[in-house]
Amino acid sequence: MDNDNANANANANTVPIIGADGVFSGKWREGLDPAIRDNPVLVATKDIKSLASQLVNAEGMVGKKIEALIPQNATPEQITGFLRKFLKAPDKAELLTDIKKPVDYPANIPWSDDLTKGFANTAIELGLLPHQATKLFTWYNETVKAMVAAADAKETGINAEAERQLKATHQNKYQEFVDKANAVLARYGGKVGDVAVKRYANDPVIITLLGNIASVLSEDLIRAPAGTTVSATAEAQTKLNKIMDDKKHAYHNAKDPAHQDALDEVRRLYEILTPKQG
Repeated sequence: MDNDNANANANANTVPIIGADGVFSGKWREGLDPAIRDNPVLVATKDIKSLASQLVNAEGMVGKKIEALIPQNATPEQITGFLRKFLKAPDKAELLTDIKKPVDYPANIPWSDDLTKGFANTAIELGLLPHQATKLFTWYNETVKAMVAAADAKETGINAEAERQLKATHQNKYQEFVDKANAVLARYGGKVGDVAVKRYANDPVIITLLGNIASVLSEDLIRAPAGTTVSATAEAQTKLNKIMDDKKHAYHNAKDPAHQDALDEVRRLYEILTPKQG
């Protein structure tokens, strides 16, 4: 009899966790493991129908690829939104803290902060996870360094071959020949090393051409200050042509009082145009 009364009292004090309509009571989660009791998904679950639906959906996702969870006609923006929602992809470039200039980046390779910012912004736009963005960024930097190293090695090989050919041709006068070629290049084409002339600097044919030009020019003509010799030479040639074409000029008339001055003028013009010998 006492046991019957105890059971009756226990039943009277027990509140069912689910009603006849399938709705959970407000305390239905109290008997759950504390680790999951306050999970937002469970907090938002109000009835047995929604709980069953979540269970079915969760089971249906097991083993599926992520592509199967995204509609086939989803826009790039929708895909990125999915990645941010479910995979926690960052939504700000500042969160990609590894997308920056490496501390060991070679000083001889130009670095672009704008390009780096553009890379980070594109990674955010595509919904890349931080480790994915970092790996891709590292690959890009390593590829650039490898390409520059290959170009440097190629240029070094070209330099060595050009030097070998010129030394074989000019023997002990090699350095003198190259110095004169460089002097002509600096005087008429720009400074050695300028971008405009760099691609010809190691061409044996071009160096030979410049060296041969130097051999027929006077030292003064080669070493003249930039901006003077070229214009002076052109002006001298113009004046000489004018004198030779003008048959009434004093140069052509020995009886003209200005004949000697004209001879001196023509001689001076020829000295400008003709290299000194010896």
